[in-house]
Amino acid sequence: MGLLKKEKKTKLKDIVEFHGKRISYAVEMINAEEKIIGRNGGISLNGNEVVILLEAKEVFRCKVSDFKAGTLMSGNGVDINGFDVNEGRQRHIIAYYSKLRQ
Repeated sequence: MGLLKKEKKTKLKDIVEFHGKRISYAVEMINAEEKIIGRNGGISLNGNEVVILLEAKEVFRCKVSDFKAGTLMSGNGVDINGFDVNEGRQRHIIAYYSKLRQ
């Protein structure tokens, strides 16, 4: 029974916690390898979409209904999975928070 659980999406009240977080850098997981996709940016909740901006460029946009995220065990970042509407594919991104006071 426990092996076939339905994948849960992140609730809106939990997504709101990520809004406004500053990002030091972010990586995308591709075939178990990390690729740096940018530095210095933030996470924003715009209506029904979650957007990640890095170096003043939009690198990820996902509808809230397709967004799944969880805080890293260290507490210094967030693990994000979702369908990127700009690239038209599922992406796995790990964003590390800036050490500046938030």
